[in-house]
Parts: sequence; structure tokens; C-alpha cells
Amino acid sequence: RHIVIWAQGKIWKIDVRTGEREQIPFRAKVEQTLTEPVRFTQDVAPDSFDVKMLRWVNVSPDGRRVVYNALGKLWVKELPNGTPKRLTDDEDRFELYPTWSPDGRTIAYVTWNDEETGAVWTVRSDGKRRKRLTTKPGHYVEPSFSPDGKQVVYRRTGGDALRGQLWGRDRGIYLVSADGGAPRLVTENGTRPRFNKAGDRIFLQAFEQGKRALVSVDLNGHHRFVHLTSDNATEIVPSPDERWVAIHERYKVHVAPFPKPGQTVAIGPNASAYPMAQVSRDAGYNLHWSSDSKRLYWSLGPELFHRDLVETFAWVGGEGVELKAAPEEEGLHIGFRADAYEPSGTIALVGARVITMRGDEVLENATVVVERNRVTAVGPAAEVSVPRGAKVIDVAGKTIIPGIIDAHAHVRTGSSGITPQTHWAYYANLMFGVTTLHDPSSDTEMA
Repeated sequence: RHIVIWAQGKIWKIDVRTGEREQIPFRAKVEQTLTEPVRFTQDVAPDSFDVKMLRWVNVSPDGRRVVYNALGKLWVKELPNGTPKRLTDDEDRFELYPTWSPDGRTIAYVTWNDEETGAVWTVRSDGKRRKRLTTKPGHYVEPSFSPDGKQVVYRRTGGDALRGQLWGRDRGIYLVSADGGAPRLVTENGTRPRFNKAGDRIFLQAFEQGKRALVSVDLNGHHRFVHLTSDNATEIVPSPDERWVAIHERYKVHVAPFPKPGQTVAIGPNASAYPMAQVSRDAGYNLHWSSDSKRLYWSLGPELFHRDLVETFAWVGGEGVELKAAPEEEGLHIGFRADAYEPSGTIALVGARVITMRGDEVLENATVVVERNRVTAVGPAAEVSVPRGAKVIDVAGKTIIPGIIDAHAHVRTGSSGITPQTHWAYYANLMFGVTTLHDPSSDTEMA
């Protein structure tokens, strides 16, 4: 005769025939621990800011320079204390996934432009002689040179809801001459391609029965072999001499000998069949080796870290070499400060209804004055003077409110590391008054 529902924060009993409702008394004893929130003072509109997220950090074969992506462009820095400089003067495209040629004279990378889509390029390390290797539009990532520098392997991936799905077919791993020409499909499966030391096979990351795996195929995509599998690794990176392997698992970086028993080996920090050492105290990204395979590099935010094998395993350095018992805690700061964008001029919005957020105050026929990037005056039209030379915009009949902050918004930031130049989801949020948002589902680099 009754149905019980929840409504208005209460529990109700509803008579099915009459619709009459009766509140069901309900009490609960709850103990809740409230923790003081962590708060940091923020400069709302600084003139400059620290560039903290460096992506695809890659040290040159001679160890003297580092290239990375920041603010959508590629930068090269002389190590240890040089000033980062733009690699190219290309203002039309995002520049992504830089990698050095074996001789350190050339850098391969990919680009993205919303109109022309993506491409694979090479450029000299001094920024000269830029060359486009691919002619077909598409979504390109992860280029890497062959040991002799004559070929580039890369992955062609698909689009997404932000970049669109056009030119998202023909996915797979491709080879192309470093001088350009017709690309050749190697295999449709795998990610993060890189050549083996002989140049006759390509290492790939893949999934085998739900596990991350390091596999290899020949240059025709045949004779596939699964070398290593891992339950939790996000990166598995063999050294150039194939004697060592680095993995990133559960936000830690580990190194180990590269086991080659002729069959698949499960690898991980808890394995006991071979030695493995944790070398990073904190998370580490962009794992890569020195050209002589004696040093592992990784990055975290604006810092570059490294660990030498002689400091990690006793049998590598011999007697007299001091081992590091603790993982690396401090890296070399390789970032920079950039000027913040600041518009010029003054705008006066006149005639609007303004919700000021001073209690429940609402002003009719108000004026809002914005000078450069700061709101300098809000008040009734009779009390706020419009500065001389200001651009006046009549917004009568409109309502102006402070920007809304959405602390939990799934707007996406792109896939395969590629963010579109025009992000329609950001514009859609802005249209509805959201000026600040946080997407908790984005990964560390794309958040």
C-alpha cells in the first residue's frame, strides 16, 4: 500500500492510492574527521610565470643539450645552465615528440595544426633545414631514428572528440626515409616504436593478455616476439645496447638487467629472479638512456634526473665505486619563466544588471571597467566613471556575474598527447560562464 522514497533530504512513506506522504523519522550517529585544507597564496595576474610542465624531455647523445616541449613549442637548452631557446620559428603548429638522431645533428618531431592536421618533420639541432617527411594528413606521434640515422619510425594514430576523426584511418607503425619519401607500414599494432641496436627489428609496447608488454618485430612486421610483460608498468624502455631495461611503474622509476632467456619474462619490482633497483624517489616520465647505455634519464615537471648504472649495481663499476643507496630526490632545473599574456586597453561594460557577490547585492544599470587584465571598478552607473579612451560596450538587458569555477569537469584535454589548437569544450564552458575548471580525469601531463 506504500512506497518509500528519498526526497528533500528526508525519507518518506507515500500512500499509493491517495498520494499522501508521511515522513519517516530517521537519525544517525556520524563521526566525521574534518581536515584543514591546504591553501597556497596565489598571484592572480602575474607578469610572468614558471613553466613547470616539460614534455618529451630528451637529452642529446653527447649529453650536452636537452630538447623538450613546453607551451606548445620545442626548446633546446645547453646543459647544465644554458638558457632554453626555441628550436624553430614555426608559429602555425604545435610541436611535439622531439627525438635526437644518433649523431645529435638532427631532431625528428611531429606537429599538429587544426586545419592541416599533423605531420612528421626533421630539423637540424640549430633550427635550420626543416624538412617535412610525411605528406598525407593525419595524427602522428612517437618518431624515432634508426641507429644509422637513415630511417625514422613513427606511429600513425586516430583522432578523438576534440581533434575530430578525419584522417584517423590507416593507423599503425610506419617507416620513412630520413630524407623523405613514401612511408611503409610495418605493423598495425603497438606503440612507442624504437629500433633495436642492429637496426633490423623494432621494439614496441603492446598489451599481452591484459598486461603491458615489450615486444619486437622485424622491419616487415613479422617474427613477433614478446620479451617482457608487466602487471603495472606504464613504460618499458630498453637501453641502446639492450643489456638493460628501465620501467616506470606505480609512479616510480626502476632499472634492471634486460633478461633474455629466449622466452617471455614477467618483470616488476617484486620479481626475485633478477636484480632491480628503484632509482627515483618520486614519479618519473620520459625515460631514455644515454647513447652508451651507462646512464638513465627521466624528468618530472621542470626537472631533469639521471642515475648512472655504476652508482646502482655493485658489479657494474667494480671496486672503489660508491653506490647510491637512496633513489634520486633532486634533479636539475631545466625550465624557464615566460611572460604572461596581458591584453592592452580599457573596456567599459555599461547598462547591465550586475551580481557582485557582495552578499546578495544586485546592481541595476551598473558599469564594469576592465583595464588590461584586471577589473578595476564595479558599481552603479552614476558612481563609476568611464575612463577616457575606453572602449564602451552597451550590455543593457544582460546580466553580468563573476566567472564560475567548475572544480570537477570532464572536458578532456586530447589524446596521444595532442591537444587541439582550438578546444571547443573550453569555448562551450566559457559560453556558459565557466572561466576556471579542473578535470580530475586528465593524466599528470595533460591536466
